[in-house]
Amino acid sequence: MPTTHFRNGVSNQVAGNPLYDFPYLDPFKYVTYANDFFTYHADEWTITTTEAGTGSATEALTSGAGGLLLITNAAGDNDLDFLQLKGEAFTFSAGKNMFFKARLKVSDATQSDFVMGLGITDTTPLDTTDGFYFIKADGGTGLDFNIEKNNAVTANEDIHVMANDTFVTIAFHYDPNGGQDGAGAFKIFVDDAQVASQLTLTNVTDDEDLTVSFGVQNGVASIGANQRPNTALTINGTDADGGAVSFTNARLVTVTTTGTGDAGKTILITGTDIDGAAQTESLTMLGSANTVTGTKYFKTVTAGAVNTQPAANISVGMANNAAVAIYAGRARLQGTYIVCSSAAGVLNFLTTSITGDSQLKIGTVASATVSRDITVPDEGILFKDGIYLQYDVTTFSNMTIFHA
Repeated sequence: MPTTHFRNGVSNQVAGNPLYDFPYLDPFKYVTYANDFFTYHADEWTITTTEAGTGSATEALTSGAGGLLLITNAAGDNDLDFLQLKGEAFTFSAGKNMFFKARLKVSDATQSDFVMGLGITDTTPLDTTDGFYFIKADGGTGLDFNIEKNNAVTANEDIHVMANDTFVTIAFHYDPNGGQDGAGAFKIFVDDAQVASQLTLTNVTDDEDLTVSFGVQNGVASIGANQRPNTALTINGTDADGGAVSFTNARLVTVTTTGTGDAGKTILITGTDIDGAAQTESLTMLGSANTVTGTKYFKTVTAGAVNTQPAANISVGMANNAAVAIYAGRARLQGTYIVCSSAAGVLNFLTTSITGDSQLKIGTVASATVSRDITVPDEGILFKDGIYLQYDVTTFSNMTIFHA
């Protein structure tokens, strides 16, 4: 398409305005802010950090298409780094358009919290009282869009499934005429496709000035969080209940170190397997800020014990790898219906046990708008000793399995 030339200039003002004959768009008509992070100046931001673990919270430019700012937290559970642009320059008005767009990724889509959007200047942006923002909570991969006023929230939940180290573009547009009967509405976008609309505007922030606000907080381990056990692990993580953890579906166990002198030390995990039988697994730790993932799937974890006290805090959690016993006896798999997510993966159907022979593998597509409807012909695939499934929780948002 050829470039359109306006040799005499372009104006967006009406007759009588002092800038009517100004041969350029009125720079005062719109309040705008854009940053590709080709440069970064910390003094332009209100920065809030927590650094309980080893290392420090840092913000630094990094290489990447379009310009990138890399935020790195200290290593402790709930350590955080939040940035808010100084000066609250954006005010919602029911009769005017409002736009917001950003591109981001997180290294751990499950064990992290993050927020991105417009909010009031606050030392706790994850718990802000007012704003329009995208937010993801620790322990899950679902992304929400919230409209909040005075702690009252209208939430659009699970508009997207986040995946590890995978970019996503998020945006919203308040259209003053986009709702029913000419009323206003928020249109919510993921990767430049509209995924939701919010027509209820009860909790719109119309009495506060807002600013660009974003940042990330480390998750809390699901089993044992941020401790230096002398022998026994204290089961105090986000999934702990009465000194034990019971998973909805069995999960692989992880141990994360923060000290430099912990390589070679071990922790013995005790619990039950996918069928309820007692099992243990010994995990050998690595050096500072490294995570080791086990190979046994635990349905419950009831204890953990180290052979030597760690040099610094460790955390014991769960990986994204999960397993479930679909049917315990002889059965035939006849089909599946899968709603994919933004991360591709493989569903592995096995017989006899979760470590048994694989009978079928189904790939998922890296697109939250794609579904896979698979019918196995004839009588289906025979599983002589039960149907078991291995999967990654980030690779689909919903699945139905048909068996007989």
